[in-house]
Formats: sequence, C-alpha cells, structure tokens
Amino acid sequence: MGATLSMARRLALIDRARRRDAWIIEDDYDSEFRYASAPLSAMQGLAARADGEGPVLYVGTFSKTMYPGLRLGYVVLPPALVGPMRRANVRQFREGDYVLQAALAEFMHGGGYARHVARMRRLYARRQQCLRDVLGTGTRLIGGAAGLHVVLPLDTRDGERRLVAAAAERGIALAPLSGYFMRPRGDPGLVLGYANATEAGIERAGGWLARRLRRLR
Repeated sequence: MGATLSMARRLALIDRARRRDAWIIEDDYDSEFRYASAPLSAMQGLAARADGEGPVLYVGTFSKTMYPGLRLGYVVLPPALVGPMRRANVRQFREGDYVLQAALAEFMHGGGYARHVARMRRLYARRQQCLRDVLGTGTRLIGGAAGLHVVLPLDTRDGERRLVAAAAERGIALAPLSGYFMRPRGDPGLVLGYANATEAGIERAGGWLARRLRRLR
C-alpha cells in the first residue's frame, strides 16, 4: 500500500528485537526511489553500535535499480555473522558471477551507479506525475512518496473485476489489489505501476482508465 514505517516504530522494533534476542530482516524495498523527501535511515544503520553489531540483517537487490536479469543481491550483516553466513552461502548456493559482481562494483565506485539512480528517480517521478495528471485530481490514490506504483482504491470487488476484464480487452494490464491480500476477499482496488511505461503509454492507458472510472461514479 506504499506505507512507510515511522522512525518511532523503527526504533521500537529494534528495541524489541534486542530485548527478545531476535533478528530483524530488513528488506528496504524501493528505498532508492523516494520522491517527497530525502531517504529515511535504514534500521540497520540505526541499530548498529560502534562495533557494527546490531539485531538487523539488511537485504536488497539490484533488480529494480538496474534490471532483473542481473540476478545480483546483497546482505549487510553484523560483523559476528559474516563468517557463519559465508560458510552457509558456500554450502547452499553455487558461486556467484564474479565478472558481473566486479563490473557492478566498478560502476558503483566510479559514481556511475549513483548518477544512474538519480536519473531514474527523476524519470519515475515524472511518470508518476503524468499518471496523476491524466487520472485527474478527483481520483484518490494511495502511496507515491516512494516506489514504482500507486494504489487506486475501488468500492466493490465487482467493479474491480469488470475494470480488469475491460482493460484486458484493450490490451491494458491492470493488477487487482484484492489479489495481494492473504485473506480470500481482500480490499478492492488497482495497483498501478508506472516505471516500465512511456509517458505516451501512460496517457493512453490512464486516459482510458479515467473515462471508465467516471462511468463508475
């Protein structure tokens, strides 16, 4: 739904993990693409003491900032876990692609990765704004401060089903929000991604959706 965990809740989680002798696995999803403000501090950085130890394992991937076919991810560990995790990784997984790792490391050290992410952040912000403009100010959207999608809530599951089916006939793929819930009948709505689309494509598909939404109202 695009919600961001507040600083107070982050600190409370870290405190609870310490008291319970537990680990937090922090998947800082889409943190690179934050539009409304500067990136928030990760729990891994908040939890680390002077010696680097803390109850947080920070995991991430380059599938969104680069491309999924790269198939490279990473984990930032407390120093005490580096050795055990390295041994577990050798036993459970085949060796990584060292050529790709070396190329990506050079890209990052040279500043190319940071420039690429900044450029894509500006591009995705424009595409999100394009989507908002074409849907109109009367359309309620949830999220958008970060990430690569927004959520459009709907009143009924039937309306959701009919919109998805009608869009498919026009060659427009709409993702129903209800399908993302663990319970059988989740809240109705649409998950609208805008990253992998041109502004012309967003205007075409978004214009069609805006007209259909006006009919529902």
